[in-house]
Amino acid sequence: MSAHPHTLHIPPPERLGPGKFPLTAIFAGLSVIGIILSIIGATTDHVQFAYSWFFAFYYFFTIALGSFFWVVLHYACDSDWTVLARRTWENILGLFPVLFLILIPLLCPRIP
Repeated sequence: MSAHPHTLHIPPPERLGPGKFPLTAIFAGLSVIGIILSIIGATTDHVQFAYSWFFAFYYFFTIALGSFFWVVLHYACDSDWTVLARRTWENILGLFPVLFLILIPLLCPRIP
């Protein structure tokens, strides 16, 4: 028997804290730039802006709706082998509240 116990060396986990990579600040800055460009586009050509807004809404809505279909199907079949895929689809379903906010300007009538 050996006098030295067998130990497994496990490296420490990587942590992405606020000091290492400011991902939140980058995405917040990109969001502000996108909002400013959207306002400029809406005031410049409101018809093209409405078409572009609807196309973007429709694109992301179909992705979220497809995820909803697969989640419902997998819950209906009670399948256990797709847990990882189902968790991804459930996270995509988190877009529905945001999509509702994006839908609000499409429901408003055009103000002259």
